[in-house]
Amino acid sequence: MSTQSPNNTVASIFSFFQKELKGIYDEGEIGSFARLALEFFSGIPYAAFRSNLDVAVDDALFTNYANTVAALKQHRPIQYILGQTEFYGLPIKVSPAVLIPRPETEELVDLIVKQYQNQQNIKVLDLCTGSGCIAVALNKNMPKSLLWAVDVSTKALAVANENNVLNNASVQFFAADVLADDTSQYPTQLDVVVSNPPYVPQAELEHIANNVKDNEPHLALFVPDNEPLLFYKKISTLAFKQLLTPGGRLYFECHTNYAAQVVTLLQNIGYKNCQLIKDIGGHNRMVLAQK
Repeated sequence: MSTQSPNNTVASIFSFFQKELKGIYDEGEIGSFARLALEFFSGIPYAAFRSNLDVAVDDALFTNYANTVAALKQHRPIQYILGQTEFYGLPIKVSPAVLIPRPETEELVDLIVKQYQNQQNIKVLDLCTGSGCIAVALNKNMPKSLLWAVDVSTKALAVANENNVLNNASVQFFAADVLADDTSQYPTQLDVVVSNPPYVPQAELEHIANNVKDNEPHLALFVPDNEPLLFYKKISTLAFKQLLTPGGRLYFECHTNYAAQVVTLLQNIGYKNCQLIKDIGGHNRMVLAQK
């Protein structure tokens, strides 16, 4: 692989990415990788480059582009390579200790923001927070809210706290296992409990894309085949009996194959106004219910 830019321009960076990654990724995806790398390493929005692809690129940065391409050839996700992604308009740090935030999760956040953005002192708990993207995004878009967020992984919480600082948010993160019996440390009288918990059955591992299963944390992805609703049962019961104030709402992101079962679960526990909402791709994805 070449380690020097043939001519020090934005256009040459795009050409370099296309040449080196051709046959591994499709052309559009390669172009997206190049845009993300250009923005990240230069600190300049791509819109500023777009009208002039002949603008000069710092020679000193080219090693970064070459290293990015080398990592992409190993099928490492671009978000982990750069250590950062965007979520709901915010910069979010990521590492292999946390899942890469998905667009579907932005839809979950948007659902809550639209419901509560004009209200004050809303108390929210995010369970299985991972990178903290949900909690931080809610805190920034509901500035009068009180946010707590929980994860079992101390490595994930370290990333979440970085995102708290990066975005000047005020989420209170703490370590806890939502599957454990000790629930004394959770806040109560909450208006909102939200979770995007592990929900992929182990049997689906062989069907998961290699760049996901080889890089993203299995702890945050998978559940036993015989208990696909493991986290939903625990969280919904805990929220109903202990965490939510009367009238408070529970929001879940779900596996499309099990979302309807989550609705039934919530109805059986005693929740009302249960709703199953499709994501932008038309898949059953989000469930909300009221205590």
